[in-house]
Amino acid sequence: MNDPKDPLAKYRPKPEKPGSEDDAAADFSQDNDKTYFAYRPANKMRRLIVRPLNDAHRAPTYSYLVDIVWDADRGESINLIFSYATFRIKGKNLQDLAQQLAREKVIFIQAFDPAKWARPEKDEPIINSIEIRLSGSEPPIEEGKKEEKGA
Repeated sequence: MNDPKDPLAKYRPKPEKPGSEDDAAADFSQDNDKTYFAYRPANKMRRLIVRPLNDAHRAPTYSYLVDIVWDADRGESINLIFSYATFRIKGKNLQDLAQQLAREKVIFIQAFDPAKWARPEKDEPIINSIEIRLSGSEPPIEEGKKEEKGA
């Protein structure tokens, strides 16, 4: 309400605009979409929904995000360093995603599932894998390498 007699009215919070975090709840699931999106940008968010291909989904708060490391020119790797875990994102054309994550303007990121979606165009972003390593845990075993016992 804009009360002309209220001298502080211009400083009071305004109602959320479309595309805000309140409206983003509908974007948390993409199961019915026929088109793959590596991520979905929005206004400044509190949480980032992370959807690895064959793992539980997570929703860390941006306030725990300590650092973002990415290969700016190639756009093939992003590391999100949270206070309790590191999320390693690998794919192609991820330059804009890294910039949006740095601004805390991403609702979700998700790995590409060829069983659900057609492969995106060559110049579109695609996330091939999201690897999550909790702080203090053993490093994950790389695909194609066997764990050596007794070494």
